[in-house]
Amino acid sequence: MAAAGLGNLCSNMVGLGLADWIESVAGRLGVPVPNLTAEQRSLFVSRAATLGGTCWGVTCGCLLGMVPLLFGFGDAEENA
Repeated sequence: MAAAGLGNLCSNMVGLGLADWIESVAGRLGVPVPNLTAEQRSLFVSRAATLGGTCWGVTCGCLLGMVPLLFGFGDAEENA
């Protein structure tokens, strides 16, 4: 469980650190930046998309953080 917790911490920190870089790469690849008004940002669909994207990113990061759990350490009895 400690490995999962540390993996979660590391993946979240890396995700936060790479957010701006990912957005700049996406811009260079031609992904348009949405120019939304304040009214459009307050719409339910906009908030839902933001929340969904955030949840997806955190989920991916947490799953990547658990990858070390696939590699056991010590005896098989200790890992069971």
